[in-house]
Amino acid sequence: MRKNFTKTIAFFSLMAIFTIAATSAVHAQGSNYDDSDEKNLVKWNVGALLLKNFSFQYERAITQKISGAVGIRFSPKSGVPFSSALKNAIDDDETWESIKDFKTGNFAITPEVRFYLGKGGFQGFYVAPFIRYANYTAEVPYSFDVEDGAGNSRTEVIELDGNVNSFTGGLLLVHNGKLQKICNRLVDFRS
Repeated sequence: MRKNFTKTIAFFSLMAIFTIAATSAVHAQGSNYDDSDEKNLVKWNVGALLLKNFSFQYERAITQKISGAVGIRFSPKSGVPFSSALKNAIDDDETWESIKDFKTGNFAITPEVRFYLGKGGFQGFYVAPFIRYANYTAEVPYSFDVEDGAGNSRTEVIELDGNVNSFTGGLLLVHNGKLQKICNRLVDFRS
């Protein structure tokens, strides 16, 4: 049930983000549209794709200096990123055999309230209290040898899997710089 619930949340969250992004893009094409009236900001963390993660963020201005934001991050269950480089770095075949089929995945949602300290309007420094719910999954087959009483041995495999759910919170101090003004609003270069 948890897997279906997580997939449902991820699906509806992504649909909401894309709907808002499309609506904002269509609205931005109008001839009387003024950037100072923008109240929505959608970001996509392109760099996260290198690690097989999909990370999106939606921010909505509430007042000139206060906004609400929600971030969604998920990674489908898959093998270790950069596995060929990892295989070359490991010089022990037995170690590689024990981790080559390791799979991991995750989902996280992070709501936050942002208080801009400067001009506001998605610019300058902001302080943001946040809380994050995250679910991490992992699985790996584990091979081991079993000996019977007659001195014969055979190899058996156990599928090990598990998940961790967590709630974390904190306070962010961030600066939205000039690079953000230059780049398309749908791209986020933060790491």
